[in-house]
Amino acid sequence: MTSSNDDPNDITRSHIQLSKDTIFGHYRIIEKIGAGGMGEVYLAEDTELKRKVALKFLPNHLCQSEDCRARFKREAQAAAKLDHPNIVAVHEVSEFQGRPFFSMQHVEGQTLKEVLTGKALPLDRILEIGIQVCEGLQAAHEKGITHRDIKPTNILIDSYGRARIVDFGLASVMGSDHLTKTGSTMGTIGYMSPEQTRGEILDERSDIFSFGVVLYEMITGQLPFKGDHEPAIIYSIGNEDPEPMARYKTGVSDELQRIVSKALAKDKGLRYQHAEDLLADLKGLSMSAITGQTSRPDRWNRYVVTSAVVVLLIMVGYWAFKKYMPSNSLKPETARKMLAVLPFENLGSPEDEYFADGITDEITGKLASIRELGVISRTSTMQYKKTTKNIRQIAKELGVDYILEGTIRWEMGGDTSRVRILPQLIRVSDDTHLWAETYERPMIGIFALQTEIASRIAETMNITLRQYENAALRSLPTSNLEAYQMYLRGMDFQWRSYYVRENCQLAVQMFQRAVTLDSAFALAYAELARALSAMYHYGYDRTPERCSQSKEAADRATALQPDLAKSHIAQGYYYYWCHRDYELALRELALAEVALPNDPEAIAAQGYILRRQGDFRGAAEKLERAFAVAPRSHMLAGELGSTYWRFQEYSDGEKFLNQAIYLAPDVAINYVDKAELYYSRRADTAMARATLEMFPSQNNEEIRSAWFWLHVFERNYPAALGQLVLMPPDSIWPKTRLAGMIYDLAGDSARARACYDSSLVILKITVKALPDDPFGSVHSSLGLTYAGLGRKDDAI
Repeated sequence: MTSSNDDPNDITRSHIQLSKDTIFGHYRIIEKIGAGGMGEVYLAEDTELKRKVALKFLPNHLCQSEDCRARFKREAQAAAKLDHPNIVAVHEVSEFQGRPFFSMQHVEGQTLKEVLTGKALPLDRILEIGIQVCEGLQAAHEKGITHRDIKPTNILIDSYGRARIVDFGLASVMGSDHLTKTGSTMGTIGYMSPEQTRGEILDERSDIFSFGVVLYEMITGQLPFKGDHEPAIIYSIGNEDPEPMARYKTGVSDELQRIVSKALAKDKGLRYQHAEDLLADLKGLSMSAITGQTSRPDRWNRYVVTSAVVVLLIMVGYWAFKKYMPSNSLKPETARKMLAVLPFENLGSPEDEYFADGITDEITGKLASIRELGVISRTSTMQYKKTTKNIRQIAKELGVDYILEGTIRWEMGGDTSRVRILPQLIRVSDDTHLWAETYERPMIGIFALQTEIASRIAETMNITLRQYENAALRSLPTSNLEAYQMYLRGMDFQWRSYYVRENCQLAVQMFQRAVTLDSAFALAYAELARALSAMYHYGYDRTPERCSQSKEAADRATALQPDLAKSHIAQGYYYYWCHRDYELALRELALAEVALPNDPEAIAAQGYILRRQGDFRGAAEKLERAFAVAPRSHMLAGELGSTYWRFQEYSDGEKFLNQAIYLAPDVAINYVDKAELYYSRRADTAMARATLEMFPSQNNEEIRSAWFWLHVFERNYPAALGQLVLMPPDSIWPKTRLAGMIYDLAGDSARARACYDSSLVILKITVKALPDDPFGSVHSSLGLTYAGLGRKDDAI
């Protein structure tokens, strides 16, 4: 048998290792001088011309097809035609052992990254380097070539102090079939343009953005877009504005800030459209720095005159308005005030943590019933428990104007127990403590205490409560304190997620104890109904009895308190999860939303139902509304992303999936959805691959499954079979059925049939074990197996 390394036509073979004194063609390797995601760079001697050159080899993973190598050669050959003093020249494009490479001019000097390390450059030198780099970019763009990876390590400062752009051999050429489907796989995260992170086709404006990042870094010593991990940086590039440069360096003029800000505009239509425009502004600023004159006197004069006219018109308009309009004729609509209730700090026993969290949630719930107040959900605020972030950081991340924080201590002793709460309301804009008060009451007064705190907050924020809002604040859930404790424990298990069977079971037990202790506890009945529906929905107990018990609990809650929003939510989930009766579910959830306008669950559940009905736009609208009050919910961000791309709104889908990954970089499903988006949008397996490689652990089951499907899409069937071996066994989607599919695609019908026959045996047993088949998965898999065997009628 011949090994793959012996077959010269096998492009998957291992490539030869290059080392010192390796000779091929007219090159002799001297040493390796660099490596990265874009390949390896070697210093070599051109033995014919007796000069040193730099050789850059295409990465192994991009050498797997003839198309890839041909595009690489074509684009590098075009780049070789560039002849400019600020561009490192490409001499030759060739191939060694099936691996393309290009040789380029070897420049003695340092990279700009090395120049910037440990010292700050004066502004005149920064402008000098910037002008030279911009002249090089202009020359390339005029030839229709986009660099796609402008960064300090790709800018050399030679021994004469001249800036030279390197690595045009991996650029894209206008009008050609590019090396990759998108440019973003070729970039460097911190220097990518927003469109590059989204995997769009790039033009010269992307280089201008990347150059803007380099300018910002040269001036401030900081990157404009930061994050603890790659997803966070990608999110920052697409959504956050850089800090003003004057914060980091003195002497930054308004004109310099304007130039850099325009280069960094997220909307490429608002960015510099051509390098020559940016170059003109840099030269103008440089000249003004030398002469001491304002760079644009005409523009400044026009600005002063225009501003004066505008101010005069405003004054005249205001006078006319006051004179002729009745004082009460116009009343602007007041925007909702946004508030976040941070988790109250538990000063008591560690076992009482659930109690502190529960009281925080109850206060949040009461405030959420006030229509003029936008209250951030618990899902988002609980992420700041024991945080080291300051109030301003938290407020910025949540998009709120006010923060409520506090401490709570539950003291038990003798025949009575007491609770002590210290809440503080803070206005973020000026860090003013608007209201703070110490409450200490017997435990029996905990409900009145919650009402009092919520009422005082509304009063302090100048919110006039409607009659039904007053009633909602003053409603008492129960008079039985032990039942209330059981309810809070049940909510604690619910908050931990019903995706875990034990959480769902324990929540049911706690709520059942609560209603046993107080048979008039409507809120506990509502949550019990929802937990029972969850047992059915998630497949933990698919018996009709569970559905009946859920309906009984929901009806009991409704009978006890007909206007209780949570009762409507319970009824909505019952119809949704137990019977797929979407219309009745939507009706109940809409009623809940009237009473609880800030509840993300009631809003999001409507979105999920609309999505099941095929109304993706309606679903996205609901999910965005839910996300507005739960802005730190990675789950909602991920659901929004997957919803948008499924009806081909890829840009919005990518935006929300990036946000989901930023919020929860360790949650695999968002990476999987983002990878699916890429090969759904443009069969872009390169971007899908890059996305999956970003996940911290490649041993994750969801990631392994995603790799399997990616290999299938790439028609790399041996790799798909190899990945299948690593995946866990599954009786619903047997490995044998997936293997049969691969052999089918590869044209090996004998092996495909053998695998399908094995799959059929497994699935027939599984169908008997799960006759109800809650999600239809078993029958779907069985149908595909029959199809693979050619049994059309059985498949249908």
